[in-house]
Amino acid sequence: MFRSKNGTKIQDKDYRKHYAKTVKRLTIVAERNEVADELAAWLSDECRDTDAFGLFVDNEYGPEMSELAGSITLSELGELTDRFEDVFAGHWDSENDYTENAIADGAFGDLGDDVLTNYIDTQSLTRDLFKGGDMYSLPSRLSPGIFAFHNC
Repeated sequence: MFRSKNGTKIQDKDYRKHYAKTVKRLTIVAERNEVADELAAWLSDECRDTDAFGLFVDNEYGPEMSELAGSITLSELGELTDRFEDVFAGHWDSENDYTENAIADGAFGDLGDDVLTNYIDTQSLTRDLFKGGDMYSLPSRLSPGIFAFHNC
């Protein structure tokens, strides 16, 4: 007969089962710690906006960021961070501000300082982008403005 750390008696015949459960539990804890460490390292990059990532995770997964390390694997974390980098379009004062900047950057063709830019209804284009499903925005929790995301 053996005793566990908490003093529970373990019969000889049940020791293998107890040992297997303990190893499995320790493996899960180690994986969670590895995910947490990897997430912390990824978020520590000064170019990343942790507020935007937190909102993105809440929108995609539902749980708060503090629960993320316990609910996904390391490979899922890699997929999630890659997806965030693919869809994140930045922090803007408004959805309309994002659209105006996208026009100036040539996202809708090379209009530049062309006379045609005077005829673009940016409010309608913004409405089409964000209400039509191509983009979505989430209000920033820490600063004024919104975070824009591609919906792909």
